[in-house]
Amino acid sequence: MDRYVLGSAAACAVGHTLVELLVVLGLLGVLATLAVPSFAEWRANAARDERVSRLVRSLRLARTEALARGYPVVVCASAGADRCGREARWSDGWIAYVESRAPGDQRDAGERLLAHVDGRTSPTVRSSRRAIEFGPGSLAATTATLVVCDGRGTRAARAVIVSRTGRVRVSTRDAEDRALGCG
Repeated sequence: MDRYVLGSAAACAVGHTLVELLVVLGLLGVLATLAVPSFAEWRANAARDERVSRLVRSLRLARTEALARGYPVVVCASAGADRCGREARWSDGWIAYVESRAPGDQRDAGERLLAHVDGRTSPTVRSSRRAIEFGPGSLAATTATLVVCDGRGTRAARAVIVSRTGRVRVSTRDAEDRALGCG
């Protein structure tokens, strides 16, 4: 028969008290409260950056293909998979195609589709231009600024800027170094 001596290590209970457990749970709650806004901001930034990246890739592809093929390449707002739309918004999506036939604001049958990007509601993409054309020469691009906005407004907006040479860049200000507008 074993004997337990009061005060010996064997007689002490191993574990944590209820007070210790409540303190740890309280600290976890405070840390979670601090982390949730940061996580939401991170997700919003990731969605915006993904949209900007897809737009930049489409525009750079168009420039490269225009130079390589010797034909103009058009990137335009499109709500459908193969047509530019007069009423389409950049937020609806966009297509890029080789304009090998008569110039116009629509893709003709037989003109090769290079890219199609489906739109979504957020973040939004806005521009005053319905289409951007990259010509086969080095100084042959439609200048444009496309503004990507989400629910955070102008503080988180990004501009995708196309220069006359076809260079595509991303900025927090427009081509004239003015603040971006999301309204």
